[in-house]
Amino acid sequence: MRVRRAGLALLLLLALAGCEVRTELNVTVDEDGAGRVELAVALDEDAMSRRPELLDELDLSDLTDTGWEVTGPAEEADGATWIRARHDFGTPEELGTLIDDVAGQGGPFRDFRLTREDAFAERRYRFTGTVDFTAGAGALAEDPELAEALEAEPIELLEERLGAAIDEMVEVQVAVRMPGSVDSNALTQASNGAVWRPSVVEREVIELQATGTVSRSERLVWAGVAAVATFALVLYVLVRAAMWRRTRRRSTPVRT
Repeated sequence: MRVRRAGLALLLLLALAGCEVRTELNVTVDEDGAGRVELAVALDEDAMSRRPELLDELDLSDLTDTGWEVTGPAEEADGATWIRARHDFGTPEELGTLIDDVAGQGGPFRDFRLTREDAFAERRYRFTGTVDFTAGAGALAEDPELAEALEAEPIELLEERLGAAIDEMVEVQVAVRMPGSVDSNALTQASNGAVWRPSVVEREVIELQATGTVSRSERLVWAGVAAVATFALVLYVLVRAAMWRRTRRRSTPVRT
């Protein structure tokens, strides 16, 4: 199975439990352009009580075998049991590859990109991506190999048995944190970051856009100091040269 099947399997198993699914995709960018990607899924108390064997059914070896660090399941401060998978990236270009591996071709998370631009007075980070739930969350369960491996029932029968649409059980959040001052098109702004919460029920398509800007004030200060020092040195040389010429004139005897 491809790496992405771990995330799909997790979502499908939670849906089968008949409980709400909280899924987060978090991106953290460091000042050098490296960073971390985290895929997190939360199980509430209802899920744990209805399917106590649920965690034993999870096989995330396809993630760990490709360098992802999986932590949990562990109950956190919000009372939910979280499973988190993290992977570092060394350059901005690696971010898109990591998310493509998890989401898979045609998945709801597409075209995630991160760039870094250096200028004299500032460094700028640009984060873009697309979250597309026009096919609904049910599309996550339509992978034939995954459905066969989990012995999953057709999506229509699953929704009939649960008495609710799969879309209504899935809550999605995408967050990014970047250095500097961050501007974005997200409705929710966080410290040095932005948070998007696309609606699966409304089949939303969201174009994610965020820019982080770090002002290089220190460089400007040192540039100013260097300019002043250079001016002072030039002025000193000119003054010394003028004094030397004046002294030479006075010491030169007048011919008669």
